[in-house]
Amino acid sequence: MLEVELKAWADLEAARRRLEALGKKPEGPAPSVKEDLYFCGPGVDPRTVDPKRDRVVRIRREDGEALATAKRKTIEDGVETSEEIELEVSSADALQRLLDYMGYRPFVSKRKETRAYVWADGIHVELNRIAGLGDFVEIEALLPESTDAGEVSRKKDELKAILASLGVDASRVEPRLYVELLRERGVGLEPLAPA
Repeated sequence: MLEVELKAWADLEAARRRLEALGKKPEGPAPSVKEDLYFCGPGVDPRTVDPKRDRVVRIRREDGEALATAKRKTIEDGVETSEEIELEVSSADALQRLLDYMGYRPFVSKRKETRAYVWADGIHVELNRIAGLGDFVEIEALLPESTDAGEVSRKKDELKAILASLGVDASRVEPRLYVELLRERGVGLEPLAPA
């Protein structure tokens, strides 16, 4: 799957009002909480891992379920495009033990409170509060891996237009990854696992 997304610092209440004025409905009756733990591969120092360069695996716990995700990312004009590999796992703890066995080590954790809205088929808008960071609007489109570059470019423009329609200025787009922002602030850092 190909994921195209952008995020921007935002006033969540103002964005919620704008979404609802545009007739968009929230998914589910309440916000969800996503607990993420990021692991870097063997031979990578957890203190200097670069998630855009190094292999990173994320374990996400949400609503009693667990997902394992790895992404190859590029960021251009604040819009992130990722080749995403994601799978459901029956036990986050067992997966964590497997990653440990394979030499992967945790380097940062993240807690995200999310209220998701369907914008259109294949496009979601999330109102996110990231513990230790703040509030963000995140707009995401999922595309088949075979999508050509022209369509990806059009989708990036569409996401920027959606952001503008929510009243969020383009200057508020945050090109850095959440993981980078958390590490810069020393938030969510896990103690180093023994080598």
